[in-house]
Amino acid sequence: MASLGSALSAARTILLPDLPHHGRTRIGPVPTAPMSMAETVDLLTAWLDDRDIAPCHLLGYSMGARTALSLATAKPSRVRSLVLISGTPGLGEESERAARRAADDDLADRIVANGIEWFLEFWNALPLFGNMALGIDTETAELLRRELRSADPAELAKSLRGMGTGQMPPLHRSLSVLTEHPVPLLLIVGDHDHKYRRLAAAINEMVPDATTVVIKDAAHRPHLDNPVAVSEAILSFWSGVGEPR
Repeated sequence: MASLGSALSAARTILLPDLPHHGRTRIGPVPTAPMSMAETVDLLTAWLDDRDIAPCHLLGYSMGARTALSLATAKPSRVRSLVLISGTPGLGEESERAARRAADDDLADRIVANGIEWFLEFWNALPLFGNMALGIDTETAELLRRELRSADPAELAKSLRGMGTGQMPPLHRSLSVLTEHPVPLLLIVGDHDHKYRRLAAAINEMVPDATTVVIKDAAHRPHLDNPVAVSEAILSFWSGVGEPR
């Protein structure tokens, strides 16, 4: 998200906290046990409080989008607007969540046993990412590989066990909060990411005032495949929302 942050920084002050079990810019103490979504939302809220940040424009991709949506539905007064890139409200059925938890626990075990290179090969072979690199230039792709290789396998395993989609409380019934306490919502998906296009359409049905933008020549990571189109969509959305209250 750093390159997107650079493109957006002319319009807003951009803060890029790394979530628990990821990155180097900690939003709290290094967790010794897997952190849940609820714990992460509380930690992120405290991080904003420490910086005296009132309602903010919140943006997230994938797991970050699930985190942003969780914060917005739990604490709508803290969010001036919400941008979800390839986001989901979670899995609606307990049977789906149980199956996903079991799969994530198994994957977490394999990450710890086999290491980061094995995980990167496995991850990039998933159908979700099969056509993801539509517009990523060579330099960006290499930077992304170096960043991913710096990840700690044990911490990635904790993230799966604590904040995987199967562990996350589903937010379908909570989405009405974004209408009752209006939070402008922008949904961004790649035109080749058919699964998340369907998810965005479902969210848009539950939040009728939301705006959905489908990015051309992009898959699950549209901010990498077509960063210009994504930044233009976000800047246009923000211009209609105005400054934080």
